[in-house]
Amino acid sequence: MAADIKLRQLPFSLEQLHDGNDPRLDESIQNQLIIDNLLSITKPKVVRVLKARYSVGTLWDDIAIDEQLNLRTLTRYRDEFKQRFNEVMAQEMPVQLSDYFNGKLDVYIKIAKAQQADDKLQQLDQMKATIETLLRTLSSTQLKALTMHEKDSQSWQTISKRLGVTDSSLVEMRHQLIKQWRKELAEYGG
Repeated sequence: MAADIKLRQLPFSLEQLHDGNDPRLDESIQNQLIIDNLLSITKPKVVRVLKARYSVGTLWDDIAIDEQLNLRTLTRYRDEFKQRFNEVMAQEMPVQLSDYFNGKLDVYIKIAKAQQADDKLQQLDQMKATIETLLRTLSSTQLKALTMHEKDSQSWQTISKRLGVTDSSLVEMRHQLIKQWRKELAEYGG
């Protein structure tokens, strides 16, 4: 993809001789932007695997040896990334509460802006604004607990021990927050 972009940006490309309009170049640039943004929210090990295969051209068997992973795991990494890419391209990015905390929602917003997908951008902006409004209703302990769970993937049991509150109250707080978030988004039409 990067080679396609470079080739089409050469000063004497056929497209530039024809009014400078090149939809394939625009599509390649957009796809590269999406891939770069998705890689920014992908686990480092998965990024290493994907770059080794698709940027460097390393064989799957060699990557498996280098990363000490089996081929099934490498295939799963590839397939999950392709699925996320396809969801973005189809404007069907599933948004979860954890996406707000781990930065994925901001990446989805950047991608929607780059794609000039105004409806999706408006929907994502509304989701983010609704989450931020609801988060302001939480106590500092509740917000800290939610952050520990959603961003740091800590268990409710671990969080309850660290913060001195019952894990059932934390689970209920998250449940109520998600319920309210969905209700407000439904009222908005998202």
